[in-house]
Amino acid sequence: MANINIFNFENLSFSFRDLFSRKRRFDKSNVRILFIDDEVDDFPVIQNLKDAGWSVEGVKDVQNVEDDIVKRSQIIFVDYKGVGQTLSEREQGIGLIKLLKETYRGSKRVGLYSGHNRFSLGHNIDVADFRLPKNADTREFIETIQREIKKLK
Repeated sequence: MANINIFNFENLSFSFRDLFSRKRRFDKSNVRILFIDDEVDDFPVIQNLKDAGWSVEGVKDVQNVEDDIVKRSQIIFVDYKGVGQTLSEREQGIGLIKLLKETYRGSKRVGLYSGHNRFSLGHNIDVADFRLPKNADTREFIETIQREIKKLK
């Protein structure tokens, strides 16, 4: 006697595209966030994000865009001024963002945050994937992170 298995496709909670997709899904449990800021020790948002369960690191600067801390991060916040000077003395943070974007070609979301008046930064800020004022609430940083997670490849 033959066994007959009946499978109802209507109630499946996954699609076959998901089954065969190689795209890595990021969420709060596995995304790594990096802040590059010469005043990182005086920036409470980093600790607030850690307290909220996010994996966050902060460094004063990077000497090489291929440093391990950069490689293992998916979302990177770069301060406008005081970082990236060894890589781009004139453009500083903007120059660092350009190098990160060129090196990682879409596999990382790289944003600019600054305490400077947004309108005085010039047109170069468009190189960043996102922008946020440095004095934004932790909630605004979380909303930005959640939005950028969806754009990760």
